[in-house]
Amino acid sequence: NGGTPSTDIPRYWGGTTPWVTGADFTSQGIGEIRRYVTDLGIRSSPTSVVKAGNLLVVTRTGVGKLAVSPFDIAISQDVTGVYLDRTRADVGFAYHLLSHELEELKKLNQGTSINGIVRSDLEGHLVRIPGSLPEQQRIAAILTSVDTAVEATEALIDKHQQIRAGLLHDLFARGVALDGSIRGMWVRSRADGAELDAVPAGWDVLPLQRCLTESASNGIYKPPHLIGSGALLVGQTAITVDRSVDPKLARRSLVSAAEVRRFGVAAGDVLVARVFATVEGVGRPALVPDLGEPAVFESNMMRLRVAA
Repeated sequence: NGGTPSTDIPRYWGGTTPWVTGADFTSQGIGEIRRYVTDLGIRSSPTSVVKAGNLLVVTRTGVGKLAVSPFDIAISQDVTGVYLDRTRADVGFAYHLLSHELEELKKLNQGTSINGIVRSDLEGHLVRIPGSLPEQQRIAAILTSVDTAVEATEALIDKHQQIRAGLLHDLFARGVALDGSIRGMWVRSRADGAELDAVPAGWDVLPLQRCLTESASNGIYKPPHLIGSGALLVGQTAITVDRSVDPKLARRSLVSAAEVRRFGVAAGDVLVARVFATVEGVGRPALVPDLGEPAVFESNMMRLRVAA
């Protein structure tokens, strides 16, 4: 188990040994090292130094996070160092095994003010393990290669998202010329001579309403007792991360023909979340595809019908 050197004694801090808490763990292991302790701080406190290559398990405050120590590292009371019998268990295999059983580990949480896994419960956790070390190592190698591929894919997605954000800015701020190049800018002035934001040549600045075939409208109310069968119902939970509409939609019963006409959605409609579970979700748009049958939209959405 670990501990924290007194923060009131400066001589305990600023040394060369990394010191981590549960907050320093990421999905890929140990993140950026924020604090270092001195040899005096290690000797004078409950912290322990776990040697490189051994397993680290967060057993308090972020229970279930795991890492293999990349170097000798001091741990706080949030973390437990696990030294495996290398003649019976491969560290890489144990890491992936416990990652897979994360939810089972969390069930061992105890305590009221600070939840955590006590050491005896961690040691008593039953595991299924091949008796052959080479087989364990082969399993670990396969899972590590998959994790590496996933991390590379996530990094590529992040890069493409950044490229997309820059491209969106250029396309909506400058436009595209006939030859496909990004166009230059010009500044449009209002009638009173006040300067307006720069817009591409040939573009206009006007209220969104003038781009719609009808006024934006809110959808139909969704009383819980009417959910489960009936007409397709598009709500905020149907909008996916890529701003499309999830085909697995809810249904609302007792929808009249008049309500379908008033609150109906069709392919090409744009739905915008006006109320969302999180602040970041407010304003999130989605383009409605062909849903294959009549559908209505929920009251937490606004429908925009854009002129062709």
